[in-house]
Amino acid sequence: MAYPTFEWIAAHPWIQPLNGADLMTFPVKAQYVPPQSTAPESSPWLDAFQTAPDNVITQSAWQMYLTLTTPSTDTQLKAMRADYLGQVGELLAAARWAENPSAQADCVNDLDADGQTDCILSNQKYYAILDASGPG
Repeated sequence: MAYPTFEWIAAHPWIQPLNGADLMTFPVKAQYVPPQSTAPESSPWLDAFQTAPDNVITQSAWQMYLTLTTPSTDTQLKAMRADYLGQVGELLAAARWAENPSAQADCVNDLDADGQTDCILSNQKYYAILDASGPG
């Protein structure tokens, strides 16, 4: 998937990818982080794992979920983890597609539970999720 993605980016010169130094200075928006005492049983992702297919993408989603929900006293780390937790839903959607690849081109589901719909573009070979509101 990386090769066609980089090929697409290279074909669109107005896209300016960030380098490592740029990423370190990238502004992070403030976000409420729920207390760590919230029981993992209350996570919406745990229900989704119950019906997820048994494949390597689901395993990656589990690894991501467990990494992002590991207890920490570092408030900045908790905020960063909270920003990325929605990607578990995106991985689970990809895991479902991998079990039955099909063509899709719509923006009707909120895969990452951020309150905004995400666009899915897929065919028998490729699967992509795009944020309809753009980066950020």
